[in-house]
Order: sequence, then structure tokens, then C-alpha cells
Amino acid sequence: MSKKKTPKDSQEGYVIAEERIEHFKASSKLRALNLSKLKLEKLPPQLFDIENIRDLFLSSNYLKDLPEEIAKLHSLRILNIQNNQFSTFPEVLLKMDKLTILNLSKNNIDEIPDDIARLSELKQLSLRANKIKAIPETIGKMVNLQHLELADNELKELPREIGYLGNLKNISLSGNPFVFPSSSTVQGILPENNGMFQLLHYFINNPPANIDNDITTRIELPAQLKVAFHQYLTYFNIYVYNLSGVRISSEIVEDELGLSIKVPQADIDYYKKYLIVFMDFIQNKAEDINPRFEREMNGHEKELAILELRTQVRHMQTQIEIKNMETKILKEHVNDLVSLLSLEKSHPQPILIQTTSTSSANSSARAMAQSYVDFKVDFPVLQNELLKFKEEIFKHLNEEQKKELEIIDAELLDIDENIESPEAIKKAPFKRVKRIIEQINDPDSDWAKTISASKKGLDFLQSMGRSYNKIAPWLVLPSIPEVFVGNKK
Repeated sequence: MSKKKTPKDSQEGYVIAEERIEHFKASSKLRALNLSKLKLEKLPPQLFDIENIRDLFLSSNYLKDLPEEIAKLHSLRILNIQNNQFSTFPEVLLKMDKLTILNLSKNNIDEIPDDIARLSELKQLSLRANKIKAIPETIGKMVNLQHLELADNELKELPREIGYLGNLKNISLSGNPFVFPSSSTVQGILPENNGMFQLLHYFINNPPANIDNDITTRIELPAQLKVAFHQYLTYFNIYVYNLSGVRISSEIVEDELGLSIKVPQADIDYYKKYLIVFMDFIQNKAEDINPRFEREMNGHEKELAILELRTQVRHMQTQIEIKNMETKILKEHVNDLVSLLSLEKSHPQPILIQTTSTSSANSSARAMAQSYVDFKVDFPVLQNELLKFKEEIFKHLNEEQKKELEIIDAELLDIDENIESPEAIKKAPFKRVKRIIEQINDPDSDWAKTISASKKGLDFLQSMGRSYNKIAPWLVLPSIPEVFVGNKK
């Protein structure tokens, strides 16, 4: 259903906006201002006199452009202008180079300016549900980006420069008519919002799209080992570069049965030369691995390269151990796997690596592994639900509640969801989320009173609770009672 407005609605919303701005100016503590859902067609000029505003919410209005004066808000860090009527990217935003979060979703924007990289501090850029047809190559210079939302646009291809976003944790691409990479490839390397490691290296290492003489091989793997082998084989390209200084190209795609690996003919020799040794590492103690470097590196560079290699080997070995694959079974198949991966023919017969499951320990291992998978999938969901919750409920919060949400948000952003050990993750923000959710059952608590003012706020909070419960076992944290998080729709 399209939004409807009347001159009276716009006038009333404008008056409310002016009142909120004056209230903000009168307070020395406020840092966030919510002018969403007021049917605004323009912004009150008083807004641009505020020097200390950090968060500005202007979603669900009727704005078609932004005045130049908004660039005067030098302290602004978060700007949400989703669900308005922008047909072009507001050029004035390029002057606001201190922004860390920018949400332009649900507009009619068809182009991203080449100068987007001027927003060098951005950590989150949301452009979902626009009409964007291309991403400029300069996106690769936005090295601080952690979250990039591009779903539901008109993108047919992605620039390889997106592979230089080394800090990117989440990217959403669904709902685009991709030609390069193909839609099936995007889905294969991006289950849900994860798979960033594979995505980045795919774009850095993938050969040009018009190469026809690639050699492809397939490995059939049990589902429990597919992700681990994917990561290990993806790291192989980095290993070769660290060792020899040569950049090789490959594409690794997951499907229902295992992995497909595509390598250009020009790079086959390097694969044959280094892959057998690389696969042999799985059978060795990680601390004994000491590769012979063929290029000049200083001592610290070598130490870092060896540490990275040993970490990848340990991760692979740990995943195999978690699945309780007996050592002798692994050794029986490693030689077959190496032979298969040598890529001497285009389509060899696949080898199926079997696992054993004969003890109750196996059930515990599977549960542990699944909990880790839940963390990888649901941690970004938890972060996004918190952002939605903040936006929806912010105007109802007292200062203490705002501070608590800001602390949780900052602590969650600092967590790397690729950490493989629960001991390495700070538990404080998860405990804070759990405490807030459980307080909704106490009608006398401040949180219960605040959340009761927003139905959507309660929905988002319960969604956070369900995500929390999925990852809590791996973090060794208590779950939230089901009565507090509602039934999943």
C-alpha cells in the first residue's frame, strides 16, 4: 500500500519536528533525534544549528533531496533516511565524511556516485530496495566498511574491487539479476549473510569472465566438513602468495554435495606444485610446520605468514576432530583427495569422504559444531535486530536506557564473528541483551514500560532473543526462557 499524505499531515508533522528540535536543543544530554514518520517534505532550518547531534533518524518521510545546510552537522555519525523519495544519491552526503552508518534503503536511487569513497569512515552502508544498476569500482577504497546491504536492486555484476574490503563482515545481495558472478555462485558463496572470506578472495583471485579454458574439479564432502574444507582451500591462494609472491586464481563454489573448484589453465602448474604439500599439512602438527619461503620477506612478515598458516591448519584439524573423524580414515583419503585436487583432468570422478559416528561423543561434537554454525549465521542477525530495535524504540527511551543500548551496540560491533573459540569472545553484551529481554516479563521494570509503547519494538526484541538462544550454547551462556522470546513466526 502506497503512502498517502495531505497538506494538513505535512504541516502537523513539520510542527512536531520543530518541537522535537527545540526539545533537543534545550537538553545538554541528548545526542539522538528522531524525526521519522512525520510526513516531512522538507527539514526545519533549526535542525542545522545543532552542533552536538550524533544520530539523526529521518526514515519514512517524503524527502526528495537534502539541503546543503545538513553538512553543518559535523558531529553526525548515524544518518537514517530510508523509505523516502530520493531518486538520486544526495550529493551533499559526500561532504559528511565522519558518518559511520548511512541508511538509504527503500528509495528510488539508480546510481551510486564514483566519489562514494569520500565517506571513508563508513562502517555500515544500507542501499537495499533501490534501483541501483552498478556499483562503482571506488567501493574498494571504503576499507572501513563492515556491513553492506545491496539486496533488491538491479545489479547484474559486481566489481572485483569489492574484494579489497578486508573488514567487511556482512553483505546482502539477494534479489538482484546477477550475470557476473552468476546468481548460483552468489548463493553458493553467500549462504544467508555469511561467507565473506570466500567472497572477498573470489573477487581478488577470480580470472576474467571471458576465460573459457578453466579446469574444474569436484569434491564430494559430508555436510559437516564442507565449510571447513572451503575455508582451507580458499586460504591456499594466500599460502601460495606468501610462499612465492605469485598470485593464483581460483573459484570455489559450494553446492549440495560438496565443492567445485575452477582454476584457469595458466595457473594449473602452481596448483600442482604447491597443493600436495598444503594438503599434507593436515596430517602434521601445526607447530612443526615451517615452510620454505621463495621470496624475500623480513622476519616479522615470515612469522606472521607462518602463524596464519598454522592457524588455518589447526582450524581444519579441529573441525575434523569435532566431527570425530578417526585419524586413520583421514589418512586413507588424504592421498586420494590430493590426487583429485591436482586437477590433471577436467572432470574426474568424485571421491566421497566418509565419517564415522559410533559414540555418544559424536552427538556432542555435532551439537558443538552446530552451535558454532548458529553463531556464524545468527550473530549478524542479532546485530541487525539490535539496530532495528534501537531505531524503533529510541524515542521512548530514558537516558540510562539509551546509554545501555549504545554500549551493547558498540561491544557487538567490536566482536569478530569469525573467532572460532567462545573463550575469545566478550560475553558482556550478550548478558546485557539477555537481561533486557527478561525484564519485559516484569511489568514494573523500566524496560517493560518502555517497550509496551511499541509493538514493533517488542517484535524486534523477541527476534534478538531467538538469535541469542541459538548462539548461547556455543558461548556457554544460559538460554532465555521461551516465554520471553515468543513463538517464531
